[in-house]
Amino acid sequence: MLNDNEKVEFVIDITDRKESEVALERLNDASRELIDTNTETIADRVASLALAILDVEYAALWRYDDRSGDLEEHAADAAADGDADAFSVPSEVSDWVWQTFIDTDVHVENDIDGQMGESSPLRSCVFVPLGRHGVVSFGSTQVDTFDERTVELAETIAATVETAWDRAQGEQQLSERNEELERLDRLNALIRGVHQHLVDADSRETIEQAVVEQLADSALYEFAWIGTRDPGTGTVTSREWAGVDDGYLDMLSISTERTGPNEDPIAAAIRTTDLQVVADVAIDPRTAPWREVTLDRGARSCIAIPLRYNRSTYGVLAVYTSSPQSDERDHAVLKELGETIAHAIDAVETKRTLLSDSVTELMFEIHDGDDVLTPLARASDCEITFDGLVPQHDGAAHLFFATEDVNAKEVLDEARRLPSIAEVTLLRETETESVFEATVTGSTLASHVIENGGLVRSLTVTAETTTVVIDQPAGTTVRKFVETIQSVYPSADLVARHSRDRPIRTREDMRTILSERLTARQREILEIAYWSGYFESPRVQTGRDLSEALDITQSTFSHHLREGERRLCELIFDSA
Repeated sequence: MLNDNEKVEFVIDITDRKESEVALERLNDASRELIDTNTETIADRVASLALAILDVEYAALWRYDDRSGDLEEHAADAAADGDADAFSVPSEVSDWVWQTFIDTDVHVENDIDGQMGESSPLRSCVFVPLGRHGVVSFGSTQVDTFDERTVELAETIAATVETAWDRAQGEQQLSERNEELERLDRLNALIRGVHQHLVDADSRETIEQAVVEQLADSALYEFAWIGTRDPGTGTVTSREWAGVDDGYLDMLSISTERTGPNEDPIAAAIRTTDLQVVADVAIDPRTAPWREVTLDRGARSCIAIPLRYNRSTYGVLAVYTSSPQSDERDHAVLKELGETIAHAIDAVETKRTLLSDSVTELMFEIHDGDDVLTPLARASDCEITFDGLVPQHDGAAHLFFATEDVNAKEVLDEARRLPSIAEVTLLRETETESVFEATVTGSTLASHVIENGGLVRSLTVTAETTTVVIDQPAGTTVRKFVETIQSVYPSADLVARHSRDRPIRTREDMRTILSERLTARQREILEIAYWSGYFESPRVQTGRDLSEALDITQSTFSHHLREGERRLCELIFDSA
């Protein structure tokens, strides 16, 4: 019992409560700071924020990389009077961090007792998981620092960080999805625009111009151009461009003859018919010849798209973007666009051939061919030029060909070793050229072309490649004729296609051509021989009769007659 004048005094230690209130205030401040922050800022700030809330000497974020599967220390911080670098982390800590991450449970070490090593002052630690983001760790230089209250506060800090991180990551993913949808909308609108122009186009030139203009006008690309391989120069030459000056294209010198690791990507697209990507023009060694002029025009990456349809190549489309690392998601779409463009070109060229008075000239390249001239070129180590073919009724044919700068005897010796050549003769030889006639058995490339209605304009054979230029036969499509060639020569690639007007010759045209090809004396003798019955069987007039009538020697008559006949044959066979 206490008297009225007596009192009892109670002393309550509220230090822990005050510390908790301060910590919660700091946690609320940290939550407000993180609410509008992106994931990278959160990752960078976690350690310092955690250290400010929980009154310990050390804090660190161990971040999980979902691409590599690694969990590594991302950021660390120490109290104001400490240095984070002084808290070295031995391998044991890494093990504890990993175990915490995979178990998603808090791990406490309150009496490390020297496990941290002499170089680290830490004597107690707690590791708290941050979901899929990683682990946050706290360290103290004292043992038994992490009691139940401190661990709960550490968990609250981690939960706050994880929530903010999830929100920021969700917003970032939503933003990326929106950007992707916008990008796809722009790309789809671009493709639709290109397709509409392809449908409306009536010529190859119109198609190519529309394609480059649509691409250059798009926000996705800086500029674009279309080029084709020029077999004569062995380079890629431009046909149409947009978004860039023609001076840029004049400065490009893209060889199609060089292969290897530093092969020009634009030439490689034509050769391999595979899409070629230059992620960064500034560092890709393949772009060295045109790097500076390309960077000067604001381009940082390039995509070379082959224009190929049904094994017919119509060149390459080069598209440039303003940033390095072009979006890989566009590559499949652009490759398909290249095929669509090539299909459209094929269609208008075929239509033009069928509806106009023109002829289509096709150039094929055949690799690993087995035609009779290929092994001869390989064995003789020379280039062989086809001159003509005269088929025989027994299936054989007289094949005429020429070589340059090679010993004629060596060619004859090699030709006689080939089982497909029954007989070979040297017709004439000069200092630089030799012309041969060979009797060949079986089919040849030239005979295959002729049998299918084509006309061989030129045919050149080397040890590696056969290049043939053919006038497409009337009444057939390019596609059908290409398939006809490739059915026998599977490695044949259509590398060029040109249309030109057919020469429509009237009687007056023929008279003009004859007057240009024949001398007055040759034409006089031919006409007299014709009207005198010299070419009848039996002859009405002989050569002696006509030479006497013309008051010239018979040898002179025969010379002019043969020369006139030769020039008429040239007129007929060289153009047919």
